[in-house]
Amino acid sequence: MKTLVITTILALGVAAPAVAQSQLEQSVGAEAGQYSLSELVQLKQSETESGNEGRVFLGNDKFNFSAKNAHNGVAARIFADIAAEQSGNH
Repeated sequence: MKTLVITTILALGVAAPAVAQSQLEQSVGAEAGQYSLSELVQLKQSETESGNEGRVFLGNDKFNFSAKNAHNGVAARIFADIAAEQSGNH
């Protein structure tokens, strides 16, 4: 009896994410396997938003900008070249 209960619990544990994902796919009108679970959640959350907040962009590269005035080595070299060209020392 314990084996049956443990097997049932494991089977439900494995199946639960798939069932949840298929329900999300149906609720947002997506085809099965088209989006990941996190993308489906983003789509579902955007349904209640309007304007720009209601738009979801998936698969775009993310760029992080820093306001600390710190640059990587390539950027520092490029800025130094630009400064040298503007001062006429290049």
